[in-house]
Amino acid sequence: IEELERYQFEKLKNFLIFVNKYSPYYNELFNEIEFNPETLKSIGDIKLIPVMDKNILLNNISDIHSNFAFNKLIYSETSGTSGQTLKFYKNEEWDSHNRAAILRGYSLYGIKPWDFNGYLWGYNFSKYETLKTTILDFLQNRIRLFSYEEEEIKRFIKKIENASYLHGYSSMIYEIAKNVNSLKLKDNFNLKMIKGTSEKIYPSYQDEVREAFGTKIISEYGAAETGVIASECKFGNMHINIENVIVEEEKGEIIVTNLLSKSFPIIRYKLGDF
Repeated sequence: IEELERYQFEKLKNFLIFVNKYSPYYNELFNEIEFNPETLKSIGDIKLIPVMDKNILLNNISDIHSNFAFNKLIYSETSGTSGQTLKFYKNEEWDSHNRAAILRGYSLYGIKPWDFNGYLWGYNFSKYETLKTTILDFLQNRIRLFSYEEEEIKRFIKKIENASYLHGYSSMIYEIAKNVNSLKLKDNFNLKMIKGTSEKIYPSYQDEVREAFGTKIISEYGAAETGVIASECKFGNMHINIENVIVEEEKGEIIVTNLLSKSFPIIRYKLGDF
C-alpha cells in the first residue's frame, strides 16, 4: 500500500502541474486560490482545491478542456441518468487505463479479455451505428440483446449457455433471470461472472439471478467522467482503483479525482453518491 500511495502521489503531482499549464479554468482557479502544484507535499494537499460538481463541469466545459495537442482524443458523454448529459473528450491514456482497470476487475473471476460474453446495453438503430455495433461486438466476442420481445430473449438465453460472463444494465439482467427461471433453464449455464452497472442492484434482483445462474450480480462502480472507481471481488468487497483515482469522503459523500483526465480534468468531483 505504501508503494501504491507513493505512485499515486507522484501521479497526482504531475497531473496537477499539467492541468495548471494547459487547462484555462484550472490555471485561473489555482492562481485565484494561490495553489501551486509544484509545492505539493502530500495527497492531502488536494483538499486545498475546491470541490466541483456536474453543474460546474457543464457551465465551464470549454475552459476546463486542456489546450494541449493530444495525439488522440475520444469523444465521450454521460448517460444523462442523473440530469443533463455531459459531453467531453478523453485523452487516449485515460481511455486505455480505464479499459485495463475494467479487465483487471474481470481477472478476479478468471475471465480473459477474449472470452465469449453476453451484453445487455443500449442500442442505436441508425444503419451506420448498427453496422459499427455489430462489428465491435464480433471483435469482442460478445452477443447483444437487440430486442426485448419474448422470442428474442429466448434466443439470447440459448446463446449465452456457452458464455463466460454476462454484463450490462442490472434491471435487464434481472429480466433475463426471470425468463430463465420461468422457462426452467437454470442448469444450462457456466457463467463465471455477472456484472451489473449503470443502475442500482436491488436485493430482489439477486434472489432471481442466483436462482437462474447460481451466482449473484457483482458491482462495478464508476461514471463516464470519473472512469472505473472500484470493482467487487468474490468476497463482496469493493477494491478502489487507486492507480487511476483518488477517493475522498465528506459527510458520507464520495469525492473523486481522476488522475488520467488530462484532456478534461476531473478534480475533487462530487458524483452525488453516498
